[in-house]
Amino acid sequence: MKSIKQKAQKLSHFKTSTKLITACLGTFSDFDGDTEGVRDFLLSPSSDDESEIECVDYHSGLTSGMTAGPNTYVISEISERDKLSRYLDDCTSVVATGVHRITGKRISFLSHQDPIKFLSADEYGEKFIIDFSSRLLKLKKLCRNETIDIVLAGGNFILDESVPSSFITEAKATRATYKSSIRLLSEIIQAIIGFEPLVIVGPKMVARSDAMLYRNNNCRLYLVRPEVGNATAESYYPSNISLQESKWK
Repeated sequence: MKSIKQKAQKLSHFKTSTKLITACLGTFSDFDGDTEGVRDFLLSPSSDDESEIECVDYHSGLTSGMTAGPNTYVISEISERDKLSRYLDDCTSVVATGVHRITGKRISFLSHQDPIKFLSADEYGEKFIIDFSSRLLKLKKLCRNETIDIVLAGGNFILDESVPSSFITEAKATRATYKSSIRLLSEIIQAIIGFEPLVIVGPKMVARSDAMLYRNNNCRLYLVRPEVGNATAESYYPSNISLQESKWK
């Protein structure tokens, strides 16, 4: 299991006392027997306790938050609850947190979105930008200055040589979509919150899914994926995506 803490660079927008999101990355076997119960929560839908944790269910589209329906995007409520989301294939995720102005307690939201849908020029893309922007604006309003932290994760970056020749065109499209999605999410966040978010864990390089559990109080993001150990585990800023991409090839 690998713990990924944020780099010291580009963190001048935080108060020195602000707790930043830390990612713990591993496979399901790495989390076997962990004290946080990550494996149990992510593998067993029946373990979801609605009073304790919010399931951001992309496939059902059932949520008290924001969505355009099943298999489009889901943006959770802003709350003190922990959040989880499963089955991030090509989808990306945003985790945003901050300290409530009045209560002094940590609050957060988690999103799970399909890049093909939110990058489109149809109603899905427009609705996502409106809803995502609205959620960021609300978080900004609710939170104390310089306590907001936002990270990106998820996505897929499959190389041509890892797929049959008949899927090379699709693999190229997947890589282009990943890069475009990271850039767009970063642009929206920078325009509203005022800083460039960190991509805390890069994309997968296999056609399988990620799952994630976010513990709100300690700002710990548990990310479980099929395999780890290569350069995609490194964090990076979206403005450096071209440089980072060179490490994945």
